[in-house]
Amino acid sequence: MHLSPGCLTKYEDVCRANGQSEDTIRVKIRNLQIFANFCAKQELTHGLIHNWRAYIAEKYATPHSRNNMICKTNVFLDFLGLAELRIAYFQVDRRKLYLKARSAITIDEFKAMLEYTEKTDAKANLLLRVLATTGIRSGEIHHITVEAVAVGSASFIHHKKPRKVLLPLGLCKMLSNYAQDQGITAGPVFISRRGNPIHQRGIGVYLKNIAENVGIERDKINPTAFRILFANVYYQKYGDLSGLTDLLGVTKLDMTVLYVQE
Repeated sequence: MHLSPGCLTKYEDVCRANGQSEDTIRVKIRNLQIFANFCAKQELTHGLIHNWRAYIAEKYATPHSRNNMICKTNVFLDFLGLAELRIAYFQVDRRKLYLKARSAITIDEFKAMLEYTEKTDAKANLLLRVLATTGIRSGEIHHITVEAVAVGSASFIHHKKPRKVLLPLGLCKMLSNYAQDQGITAGPVFISRRGNPIHQRGIGVYLKNIAENVGIERDKINPTAFRILFANVYYQKYGDLSGLTDLLGVTKLDMTVLYVQE
């Protein structure tokens, strides 16, 4: 089998139909274009895929970045009906992931960021609250819509699996009031000045700027830090890893453990 000229376009349409954000789709297609260029007009065989894995190992420096590319390739191969060509992942040092999890922000630091934005930036204040009280990924923020706020949850498809983010009642009231004040009657609550959903990368910069203004090291702050904070608060209160796994939207319990500090 060879890659047809329109296969990436078809795959892009499928990703969009599954509810993936435009930012996520754009990154996927950009990476898969590298794969398509590597394959050129060659037949997709085990030998070619083996060479592609070697290329990934040479081009990308860390196991995480290598596995990220492999993951995108494997999902694309599944889409093409070529699951037998799936690529083996590179080994990841779980201890490094665990240490990364231990760099989560503290509740006091979160409160400091919250207090700073209370009177200066309503959107930032609500964004902080959503990240810290729901465990949502930054790439999923565009699913926090006026419609989702009305029913108290955001339901969508993530990696071909149903995902539901619960929104606390008090947070819903705040989001609803904010949307009304901003004249947002439908669609995403968090939008740019041009009316587009805020970008995933922009969220990270947004958070770092807030942190810097309250004396928190910029490198310590990223959207994942708030997922870690949410995970630890939930686990300390309920001690339920299985429930936490569902709330975080991860598929394996051992991945949930990485979020929880002992």
